[in-house]
Amino acid sequence: MASEPLQIERVDRGVLSLHGPLTMENVSPFLNAIRRESAPTMILDLSGVPYLDSSGLGSLVSASTS
Repeated sequence: MASEPLQIERVDRGVLSLHGPLTMENVSPFLNAIRRESAPTMILDLSGVPYLDSSGLGSLVSASTS
């Protein structure tokens, strides 16, 4: 069964809005979007994320520490 796609919208410099579940299938695009941002502080709008699995949580921790 295919996972619902994750849509990542760049709202402003250092501000990303996510829509869709953050799961193992779409962690790579999320981490790539985080790496592309050059802002010293990141704001993630997760109000459009209905589901987060352990890989998604790990990617948030990874983004927070890097």
